[in-house]
Amino acid sequence: MHVSKCMGMKDAILQKAELQLMAGSYDNLSFTAIANELSTTRANIHYHFKNKESLGVEVAIHYGDRTREEFRSMRAAFKGDFVGFVQAIDQSFWRENELPEMCITLAADPNLPKSILKLMKELYTDIEEDITQALYEAVENG
Repeated sequence: MHVSKCMGMKDAILQKAELQLMAGSYDNLSFTAIANELSTTRANIHYHFKNKESLGVEVAIHYGDRTREEFRSMRAAFKGDFVGFVQAIDQSFWRENELPEMCITLAADPNLPKSILKLMKELYTDIEEDITQALYEAVENG
């Protein structure tokens, strides 16, 4: 992958790391594979991320931020329409018959570091709160 001027190396590393995590597990996260895919060195990956866990944490933070925003946008779009909201969630998680998003993949990973597990649990709690709030809004709107 050629890293464009619009996409910095750190962003390109995060993108590749997220794809690796979605394809398997935390154990699949590899600085060597990312370096090879980006035609760079492992030292360059380590320049941006101290270790595998720090890279995983950063991926989880970015993924969590995007997912929270997606849920908030869907909730706003379907305010009071709980069925529409749930259908939008379903479509979001099962895009074009692909495997579920990273949060489902990581939830089943027994080797996930506690720091990343904590971030994923916080994300699940936020998603649960969004779904609960959407249900309350639907009940209030009849």
